[in-house]
Amino acid sequence: MKTTSEWVVTAPVSQALSLSDAKAHLRVMDDTNDTEILRFIDVATRWLEEGLGITLINTSRGILTDSFPSGWGMIELPRPPLVSIDSFQYYDADNAQQTLVEDTDFTVVTSEKTRGYVYPILTAWPNGWPTTYNRPDAVDLRFTAGYGATNTSVPEEAKHILRMMIAQFDEHRSATVEGRISTEIKIAMQSLRQALGHGFYAGVT
Repeated sequence: MKTTSEWVVTAPVSQALSLSDAKAHLRVMDDTNDTEILRFIDVATRWLEEGLGITLINTSRGILTDSFPSGWGMIELPRPPLVSIDSFQYYDADNAQQTLVEDTDFTVVTSEKTRGYVYPILTAWPNGWPTTYNRPDAVDLRFTAGYGATNTSVPEEAKHILRMMIAQFDEHRSATVEGRISTEIKIAMQSLRQALGHGFYAGVT
């Protein structure tokens, strides 16, 4: 199976760190720079999620692939922790879209400590059900990942790193400095990866 596309279907409705939390950390008492602080939160969240390959606030995501895995091969879902499979469709040999049903056609294995995995039930993927049409978006799987719908569910270790990033952004506002991550933040991100227990690559060196 080759993943040809991954995207956000529905963005989270809450931020991973509240504005009041960020302002308290920065010791800001007025509302003058609220817009900029909110931007800092967004950028810091993207960096942390990209660096560790995780999802902090529940987000609806999708992946498109050109085929199913061989045999009984699992489908490994990115951006843990997995919350649910929202839809699972494919284009059959006649180029007609079909829907697979959880606990009937496939099963899901997941925990907060690992990525989510999807396995076929009873029959291996390529044995006639389903045989996909030759197209790059033959398999369309959509899922929700994250620690919860609001920032109250975000691990405190993650919030601490977000505060560190926001403070660095606030202190070094020039474009040439803002693009860097301090050694202390990198160490904290590595510690968070170990604390969360995710067995996958984190792009933090």
